[in-house]
Amino acid sequence: MNKLKGFTLTELIVSFALLSIISLALFRTVLTLQRMQRQNVFQNEFKALTILLNNEIQNDFNNEEITNVLGCGTNCYNIVYKNKGTIRLSIDTLNNVITYGDIKEKLPEEYTLYSDLRMRQYESDTPGFNSYITITIPIKSNYDANLYGLKYMYMYDSTGEYQFYIPDGKPNRKCTFDGEMVVGATFIDGQYTYQYKKNFNGDAGWVNMVTDGWGVKLTDPNSTAPITTKICTSINNKYVTSYSYLFSHSKSIHIDLSSFNTSHVNYMGRMFYDTSAPFLDLTDFDTSNVTNMWDMFYMNKSTRIIGLDSFDTSNVVSMLGMFNSTIATTLDLSNFDTSNVTNMAGMFASSKVEVLDLTNFDTSKVISTKWMFSNASVRTIYVKDLFVTTSITDSEDMFWNALNLVGGMGSVYDVNKTDKTYAIVDQGVNGYGYFTYKD
Repeated sequence: MNKLKGFTLTELIVSFALLSIISLALFRTVLTLQRMQRQNVFQNEFKALTILLNNEIQNDFNNEEITNVLGCGTNCYNIVYKNKGTIRLSIDTLNNVITYGDIKEKLPEEYTLYSDLRMRQYESDTPGFNSYITITIPIKSNYDANLYGLKYMYMYDSTGEYQFYIPDGKPNRKCTFDGEMVVGATFIDGQYTYQYKKNFNGDAGWVNMVTDGWGVKLTDPNSTAPITTKICTSINNKYVTSYSYLFSHSKSIHIDLSSFNTSHVNYMGRMFYDTSAPFLDLTDFDTSNVTNMWDMFYMNKSTRIIGLDSFDTSNVVSMLGMFNSTIATTLDLSNFDTSNVTNMAGMFASSKVEVLDLTNFDTSKVISTKWMFSNASVRTIYVKDLFVTTSITDSEDMFWNALNLVGGMGSVYDVNKTDKTYAIVDQGVNGYGYFTYKD
C-alpha cells in the first residue's frame, strides 16, 4: 500500500517564500505597466496640447501682422494683431494653466510650468526681416525631468509701418533697507543675505568690493527646501552687483532663477559651486557686465545646464576652473566670446563633458591654460583658427590624464605630450595635436 506523504514545515516555508517572490514580481510588473500606460496617456495629452497651441500661436505669427505687444502683469502679454485685434497670452505657474485668447488649457498631470513666460526681441540677418520675437512657454516633465519649452517665433521689419518695443520681461525687484547705508550693512530678505559694498568670498567671509553695490549669498546653504525667494535687483537704488558664492554648497534640489535680473552683475565666481540642483536653466541670464566667472560651476552636481549658449562673455577676464569637476556630459559653449579672457587654467579639469565645441574661442589674450583639460573625460575638442597659444606662458599639464582624448587625425593621449605644444589641430604624422578642426 502506498503511503501519502505530506509537506514538511521547511518545504511549506520555502514554497510560501517562492510564491511571495513570484507574487511580488508580478505586482511590480503590473505597477510598471500601469505607470507606463499612465505615462503614455499623459504624453499623448501633452502632444495634443502642443499641437493645439502650435496651430493657434504659430499660425497667427505666420499669417497675421503684429502692431504692438503690451505687458499685462506677471507672465502676461497682450499681443495686438492688425486684423484679429488683441489676444492675451498668459501662463499660471501655480495651477499650470496656459491661456491664449479663448484657449485655456491645464497641463496634463506630471507636467509643470517651471519658470516664467519669456518673450524676447532680437535682431535678424534674414533679408526683409531685421528683427524677430521669440516666446517660450517653459514646461518640465516630472517623469524624466526633461524640459519641453514650447517656443514660437515672429519675424518682422522694425523699420516698417509698425514699430514697437517688446517688454523684456526682466524682473526688477526694488528692495528697501531701513538701516544706515554703511560698508557691511546687512539686509536679510527671505532666503538671501545681502551686504553693502561687500561680496562673499567663501572661508574669507564677506570682503570689501570696489563697486558701489551689494553682494548676496544664500543664508542657509544646508537647507534642502526649494529656493523660491525672489532676489533683489537693487536695494535702496544700489544694484546687487556680486553673485560670488551665491549658491555654493546649497543642498536644495530646486533653485528658482526666474526672478533674476543679472544685467548689473559683475562677479559670478563660484556662484554654483558644489550645488545639488539636478538642472539649471540660465536661459534668461544677462552676463554682459560680468568680468569674473572663475569656478562658477566648480563641482556642480547638475546633469543639465541650459542657457549657456546665450551667455554674453565678451567682458569676462577669468574663466579659471569654470567647469572644473562638473558632471554634465554636454555643455553648449558654441557662442562664447573669450576675446578678453586671460585665465583658462583648470577650466575643464575633471569635467565629465564628452565633446567640447570651442570653435568660437579666441585665446589670443590667454596667459594660463595650466590643467585646462587635465583628467577630463572629453573625447573630442573642436576648434578653429581663433584658438592660438601665442600669449600662453603657463600650460603645465594642460592635457594631463585626458585619457579619452583623440585628435581629428587619430592622435591619442600621450603622457609625455601634455602642454600647449599639442593644443593644435591634429595633423597626424605631420603634426601631433589633440584638437579637431570644425568649420
